Amino acid sequence: MKKSEFDFTVPNRQSYVAILMILFKTVNVLFRQLLPFVIVVLLGGSKSKTSYIFYTIIAIAVLSMIYSVINFFKTFFIIQDGELVLHTGIFNKKKMSIPFAKIQTINFEQNIIHKFFSVLRLKVDTAGSEKNEFEFHALQTDKAYALRDLVMAEKKAYLPSDDTSVSDVNEDSTIVYKPIMSLSTNELLKVGITENHLKSGGLIFLFFFWIYQNLQEVGVNVDEYSEEIPDVELGFSFVAFILAMFLIISILISMVRTVVQHYDLQFLRSTRGFKVISGLFTKKEISAFDHKIQHISWSDNLLKRMVGFKNLYLNQASSAELTSKQNINIPGCNMSHITEVVHTLFGKVNFENFLMHKIDIRYF
Repeated sequence: MKKSEFDFTVPNRQSYVAILMILFKTVNVLFRQLLPFVIVVLLGGSKSKTSYIFYTIIAIAVLSMIYSVINFFKTFFIIQDGELVLHTGIFNKKKMSIPFAKIQTINFEQNIIHKFFSVLRLKVDTAGSEKNEFEFHALQTDKAYALRDLVMAEKKAYLPSDDTSVSDVNEDSTIVYKPIMSLSTNELLKVGITENHLKSGGLIFLFFFWIYQNLQEVGVNVDEYSEEIPDVELGFSFVAFILAMFLIISILISMVRTVVQHYDLQFLRSTRGFKVISGLFTKKEISAFDHKIQHISWSDNLLKRMVGFKNLYLNQASSAELTSKQNINIPGCNMSHITEVVHTLFGKVNFENFLMHKIDIRYF
């Protein structure tokens, strides 16, 4: 293993950029909490009715922010005796350790702020535990890769000699990845057009319902305002226009969501598993080892079938809390990509030899 320039046998802290991430998270939560009150003021509501809650939320947010910043300086990690150990806490000191043998994968995320400061969010996924998952909000890029390489390389020294996963713990930096597929922005836009637009339309309804609920909770009678809106005769043309606008907005939301989530998607294969790299504002790098994949599945809809697109899902074994995070979705696949994955995992399987049966019409 290549010698690392970082010494993890002494206490290491996250990058100071983590403090900025803490402030950003607090401001984000504060904005979402205060948005209903801002809407009340804009609608002409009484400030005196909401000022108490307004300042209470700000006070709690500021105290939480101060606590988190102090806790940053009290938090450090160290590698000792084949374990990754985290020390944290101000009043209640905590020590959390994970043996190398229990570490399954180490994944990275990088949003815009991370990219600007050349740091990564590092997530350590473990086996059989719902709570012992490490997450470092901001580590220097070089340090994050060095930590991943060191842990995964030395892991085999602490595994039983007959463990079938020993061969899967070499340095990730030395692994050669072969591309299975990649999607350009234009291809992602095409994928977005074939997505489930009912889900996107549901987001529109949920957004307005969320505003309605929050206004009701802070004492604004929305129904009273609706009485001031002049009656409009709902003719066929008007209804058709509303439906057309709803469909157009739903399609645009689907396209934007697809591009943002899967931007610059790369689906790669190594001798021990798969890797998926994607994301516009938050770039994610997720590994899926062969011995962790329980099953794969793929799906399409009428639109996808017309252009030959399918969504491929790699379902990994993991704890109950992490299951949703470990199910990897690769959109825009075709049958050649799926066949390659199936042959890699399960050998040569000829789907044409399978006898398919439809569900009996009486089940309807």
